[in-house]
Amino acid sequence: MKARSKSGRRAALLYALLLALPRAASAAEVGQYIPGLVGLKSAPSPPPGFYYANLTLSYQFGQINDPSGKPQPFDGDINILGNVSSFIWSTPAKILGARYGVQVNVPFTNRAYLLDPSAGDQFGKTGIADVYVQPLTLGWKNADNHLNVRYGFFAPTGRFKSDGLTNTGKGFWTHMIGVGDTQFFGPNKEWNASAMLRYEIHTKKQGIDLKPGQNAVLEWGLGRTFAKVFDVGVVGASTWQVTAEKGMDGDSQFDYSAHGIGGEVQYAIPKARLSLRLRAIADVAARDRAQGRLIAFMLVWKP
Repeated sequence: MKARSKSGRRAALLYALLLALPRAASAAEVGQYIPGLVGLKSAPSPPPGFYYANLTLSYQFGQINDPSGKPQPFDGDINILGNVSSFIWSTPAKILGARYGVQVNVPFTNRAYLLDPSAGDQFGKTGIADVYVQPLTLGWKNADNHLNVRYGFFAPTGRFKSDGLTNTGKGFWTHMIGVGDTQFFGPNKEWNASAMLRYEIHTKKQGIDLKPGQNAVLEWGLGRTFAKVFDVGVVGASTWQVTAEKGMDGDSQFDYSAHGIGGEVQYAIPKARLSLRLRAIADVAARDRAQGRLIAFMLVWKP
């Protein structure tokens, strides 16, 4: 195994401090939202009622790409694990003809870093990450189409120090605006196509002179329903930096981006009022950030 400097290990570890992968020593600060958390049928608002969703995810990578997209592999394995509990209330109220809802996501991290197996360089962190609150969800629908508009924010509730290696938060607030659409088509509406576009606006990072650049995330899915309870399809996600970082500690020279593609299956159990969803996405191109693979499993339950 190739030898690695302590500074090299530190840079790799710093790059993986939170679910959405924060900055490395020479890379841009990425957004709060993790691309690929939705895919098939992403826009429809659920019928009125309370819902609980639980998402378990794993993001693994073994390389960080430079601004030109050239991989910079390193020895070791970094696996970022997360579990998010979502509390959703779809109300019977209507605003501008759209169903109104709210949502709160409480994320926890439990991550393992094995940077140099021969040297025993192993790290791990557990704790609450940055909570997401979505006070505004509006959903319109007709027989074939569902449109969704939402606003939410990430609060810096996770543990954070500007030079810390045990952070579970990113140290800044983020406002996120989203719009999504799902179209059903085919003889029996068995096919569905979805797209969800999000835009993140970040505030200044705590403890350093850095305001992360704004970024966008596009997620999409194309699937087919079988027997009214089973869905299968192809999904993808892209993210890119839209504006430069600001501040003395920022890196405004480059703009990061990443693009991934994969598959998803969903299975509904109507009697149990339960839905199960499994999604896997592999990055196929990235610039100025990590390139890896995401696996996510979600259950949605209506008590």
